[in-house]
Amino acid sequence: MSRKSLPVILTDAEITRLEQWIRAGSTPQQVVLRARIIVAAARGQTDQQIAQELKVQRRTTALWRRRGREQGIGCVWEIGPGRGRKAHYSAAQVARIVEATLQTQPAGSTLGAPARGQTLKVSARTRSIGSGRNISSIRI
Repeated sequence: MSRKSLPVILTDAEITRLEQWIRAGSTPQQVVLRARIIVAAARGQTDQQIAQELKVQRRTTALWRRRGREQGIGCVWEIGPGRGRKAHYSAAQVARIVEATLQTQPAGSTLGAPARGQTLKVSARTRSIGSGRNISSIRI
């Protein structure tokens, strides 16, 4: 039994914006794929046709068709909850590390961030990040 694909209605400006994101070299590939799905849906292709053309599951095309209809084209940039890299340190731990790095120095130490990292009991990798790199590179 064939599933009925609901139409995606976009303005010319929205289609143009999606096509710009697709062509831009700096757009993440997951965003490009989502934009291609929504553009193809707006042009009247079925979920099955889009899935075959883009080599993805029909379920994926149906998902992005629905999100495009309900949330608009900006949804292609959103990352769902629970996705992506998990935090290594809590916000409280990061605040403690930043405070200690900026305000304190271990007694008798002139070494800087690595020695502070030992005092704070964080990994060697985190200590090396603190020496010579921006503290914002710590994943929170």
